[in-house]
Amino acid sequence: MKYPIGIQNFEKLRTGGFAYVDKTAILYQLASQGSYYFLSRPRRFGKSLFLSTLRYYFEGRRDLFEGLAVEKLEKEWEQFPILYLDLNARDYVDETSLHAELNRHLEAWEKEYGDEFRERATEERFLQIIKKVHGRASAWSSSSMSMTSHCSRPSTTPRHRSAYAASSSPSTASSRPWTSSYASHSSRE
Repeated sequence: MKYPIGIQNFEKLRTGGFAYVDKTAILYQLASQGSYYFLSRPRRFGKSLFLSTLRYYFEGRRDLFEGLAVEKLEKEWEQFPILYLDLNARDYVDETSLHAELNRHLEAWEKEYGDEFRERATEERFLQIIKKVHGRASAWSSSSMSMTSHCSRPSTTPRHRSAYAASSSPSTASSRPWTSSYASHSSRE
């Protein structure tokens, strides 16, 4: 049995034959019940892996969930637009390095969704990308939209799934305001 020490990618974990404690029933419950969630865990307690799991769940990657609890719980398994933002990529020594990393992600998304706002402030560029993803998702499903800064997926059922996450490298996790992971979900009834 291989232990997934340092593995933060759900696909790599599942395809690499690593041991995995199945928490996907909780993932399904989180995604299908209405509330807002703040996912707070100490460093090295699986925030990045959980958000990677959400990413593949919202992508509809049923193949990765074979034999896990969510495989039986989820009935739709559709693929939807994903905005995946991993801030573990570098050490953020100052605000400039964070903005450079955010800009790198924004540029990639703007290539796919349009870049008419590329000269605007970072937060406005994010907002415009989210609106465009929502528009594309709405074309697939008129019900609702889910976002993840690691993942984004609309649902064809009357519920709204969403998760927002940002995580920094372990060396900066306790000193930076952008290091927490967030998930939100609201249910429309």
